[in-house]
Amino acid sequence: MASMKKWVSGICTAILCLATGCAVAGGEPGADKTAAGLPVHKEEVDIVIPGVSQEKKLIWLSDLHIAGESKESDPEKKEDIAQRVLYSSGSSGIPAAEQWDGGSAAQGDTAGWVDILNDEEADLIVFGGDMLDYNYPEGTELLRKGFDKLNKPYIYARADHDMLPSYMLDADEAKAKQRQDELCKNEAVMSYDLENLYLVVWNNSTSNLSDSGLERIKQLAAEGRPMILATHVPIQPQEDESLDKLSRETFGDRILLWGYRDAYYWPDENTRALLDMIYDDDSPFVEILCGHLHFSWSGMVSKKVHQTVFPAAFERYMGVIRISDGQND
Repeated sequence: MASMKKWVSGICTAILCLATGCAVAGGEPGADKTAAGLPVHKEEVDIVIPGVSQEKKLIWLSDLHIAGESKESDPEKKEDIAQRVLYSSGSSGIPAAEQWDGGSAAQGDTAGWVDILNDEEADLIVFGGDMLDYNYPEGTELLRKGFDKLNKPYIYARADHDMLPSYMLDADEAKAKQRQDELCKNEAVMSYDLENLYLVVWNNSTSNLSDSGLERIKQLAAEGRPMILATHVPIQPQEDESLDKLSRETFGDRILLWGYRDAYYWPDENTRALLDMIYDDDSPFVEILCGHLHFSWSGMVSKKVHQTVFPAAFERYMGVIRISDGQND
């Protein structure tokens, strides 16, 4: 397996102590601007993998948390929904639905993430989960309209907020899953061929890995290519406890990671097998891309594997990932 060297440059307008796990706040002046004048903060990541024949560029977007009332929502949950809309408006005060695709939202002329993503040159967009705050028909339809406008390939890793019909009168999870199935590919593990390597997507990683998902990862690993794992929920670093500490401080003493050290997400046999692959000195993985925590962190999960946690899209953050062999640097 090829060795990997990795470095992280700061978000475009600020020098951030990513290596020590500093949290990131939105709204720094001087960031890139959308047509509507809203700031966009880019967290830029460079991954160097010897043997990569052609540079690849990925865009990461997660944790937008689109929320709103539905004609099918529980009237008794109206205030709860209003609070979620306020929360996912972030420091900009713009509801996530309008941040996503202004052309489909109430104000009609607000530039949104769809336009921003279309303006970026990239080989693939990775939607890293919690694009919805809860699974409701109007939200999934809004996502679909935005996806239909995209001018480049994308892959969508769901998480619990994308899947669960919270606040709905009909809390049928099978119907909610069907709404997601109709959006785009929705399998336990998905992959994207980046020529000399694979992007491997652990879908709905707020739940343990399925039998079929583990088998698919093993099949991909057997091909011998380096792999980048995209997961909504981060992996607990073996030795560095700074991510544990930040999670505890942010989420009421909960360590919202997959792992063994008092982690909120406790692995079953299948997920333990994946963690063993990640922690192994000869791991097929070279990098983990994730979200979930709404703050930024960067560090080593094991001696070999690096992890980048991206901040929330509702605070106007996106990730820009460049993959190369490092020869032109």
